[in-house]
Amino acid sequence: ELFVVAADGDSYWRSSALPKFDGRTWGLPERGLDRADGAIAQGTEGSIDIRQQITISALGGALLPAAADPIAATGAGDLRDDLRFNEDSATLVKTGGDLERGDVFDILSASPRYDAATLSGASSNDPGDPIYFELPDDFPSSIADTTRQVTAGAASNYEIALTLQNWFRSEFDYSLEIQEGHGNNEIEAFLRNRVGYCEQFAGSYAAMMRSIGIPARVAVGFTQGANDGAGNYSVLGRNAHAWPEVWFDGIGWVPFEPTPGRGAPNAQDYTGVEPQQDDGPAGGAEGAGPTTTVAPAPASTVLDANGVPVPTTVPDRPTPVPEQDTPAPAAPVTPVDDGFSVPWRPLALLAFIGFVLALPELVRRLRRAAITDPKDRLGHLWTRATDALRDVGVGYRPDLTPTEAATATSATFPLAARPMRSLADVVTQVAFAPDGDDRLGQEGVLGTSTLQSATSWCRQVEQAVADTVGPLRRVRRYFTIWN
Repeated sequence: ELFVVAADGDSYWRSSALPKFDGRTWGLPERGLDRADGAIAQGTEGSIDIRQQITISALGGALLPAAADPIAATGAGDLRDDLRFNEDSATLVKTGGDLERGDVFDILSASPRYDAATLSGASSNDPGDPIYFELPDDFPSSIADTTRQVTAGAASNYEIALTLQNWFRSEFDYSLEIQEGHGNNEIEAFLRNRVGYCEQFAGSYAAMMRSIGIPARVAVGFTQGANDGAGNYSVLGRNAHAWPEVWFDGIGWVPFEPTPGRGAPNAQDYTGVEPQQDDGPAGGAEGAGPTTTVAPAPASTVLDANGVPVPTTVPDRPTPVPEQDTPAPAAPVTPVDDGFSVPWRPLALLAFIGFVLALPELVRRLRRAAITDPKDRLGHLWTRATDALRDVGVGYRPDLTPTEAATATSATFPLAARPMRSLADVVTQVAFAPDGDDRLGQEGVLGTSTLQSATSWCRQVEQAVADTVGPLRRVRRYFTIWN
């Protein structure tokens, strides 16, 4: 648990909105901060007040999450002088130190409400700062081309935003088991592989909107968390999230939700997406140990009222969230012994158990390292993928062509259809094209070789299978699959 919100309405809890994109990261430019102790902004017409009392559990850093859009805020007790606000990025910052367990803040937000008819008639010309249109000079033109193709036929900026959102939700898969990043090359890889996590969905969406002249930014924060029925929302590490916001003149910043499996409260009327979040068990899929956060990374700096930099970094990739509900037990007092002895038998037993547990993975790594011929490595990847698919009932036979195997996967196990189809295409090209072997080492526009891409697709197939089968079958696969 990172924090608890006692609120009279549910919402995504936004930590900040990031306007600056340098081709690698989304972040905050230098911005001044105003003291926050009472009224800090004005709400938009038609918004709904949401009162929140936020109590920090294990959330660190300086950024304080709150429902959009904060209009009044104060810290409890000694924290009254430690809270600052930047209206441009809707960012509340604790100065004088990181957030700590037990910190309490009272916030009033004017939560906007939007409807499709109003958005359809709005333009997107003046967000107040050209930074919301900016892209790096070397931003690939192919991304803008893709955006135009996807949104062809949309009659308004709202329809463009909605069409792009729905394209991501219907054509892409959500997964944490991929390479991190959100720069130009990562966006191209994401659009090609069509699998990623929330930061990549949000960052790619915002960059694509900008590529066709529509101002957009990336918001980072958390989904609503678990409501106990009395208006108390327990927000866990797994609720960390990122989403894009699009500017509409006369209306403001409007959030959209391109990430599959996620949906903001109070947004269904214009996004068509019901509220959704990760509602798995608190200890993970099998209840084993603490969860992790997947918070995007605004690596940036804001300035306090005196021009002093305030760090506002949020972790980029999964970072362990410490268990803080139960104090660590005191170390037992051990009687002093004049001699010294080592418990060899327990240590030897532990070492043996560790060796047994590590042996299958060690053998797999050694076998894979011994395959040096690129064509043999591709064949090995194909074997791994088809072996994994047998565990979820895909009727693969050796006499099937790669294309037929991919078709069988689509029919029986659609979750792995896309990476299996891509892998099958490469296997077919290498087998039948005159220069098939040479293609494996060629680098594409993303700086990745065909063989490296095939390795990624194989892992996606294996991960999809692992996410589907139960824990006992996962253990059996670990100890019995040696390729």
